[in-house]
Amino acid sequence: MIENLDIAKSLLEQNGEITGLTSGNSMRPLFRSGKDKAIIIPPPENFKVGDVLLYRNKTDDNLVLHRIVKFKKGCPVLRGDSMFLTETGIPHENIVGILKGFCRNGKHYDCQKHIGYKIYVFYIISSYPIRKFSHKVLSALKRFKKTT
Repeated sequence: MIENLDIAKSLLEQNGEITGLTSGNSMRPLFRSGKDKAIIIPPPENFKVGDVLLYRNKTDDNLVLHRIVKFKKGCPVLRGDSMFLTETGIPHENIVGILKGFCRNGKHYDCQKHIGYKIYVFYIISSYPIRKFSHKVLSALKRFKKTT
């Protein structure tokens, strides 16, 4: 993906959408780093749970794609699909756009129309508590195994 907030916003204004290869593992299994392309459009007036935002991360200034998992006091709470930590308090001016669709293995998927994607979003959000619990248990077992 594009790494600069101003360049990304400018390209969106000029072209109406931007497409780029994803990098990193925070949105696995949806995106495979360096293999899948994300299609981003300008942000709508209102967001909803399940939307994936492209925004500038406040901790390291990188552009990040993460999913809205809930709202807290009217502000989106964001998390990568394979992550357990959330991020809040993203200023609106740091939001570049929203995921419209993606390309994997030459096939295009529209986030608004593809039923498989909608099922995936439901699963990733609703299964979070059990995935987080499982992660904690496995981490504890690994630590225990190292000490014995």
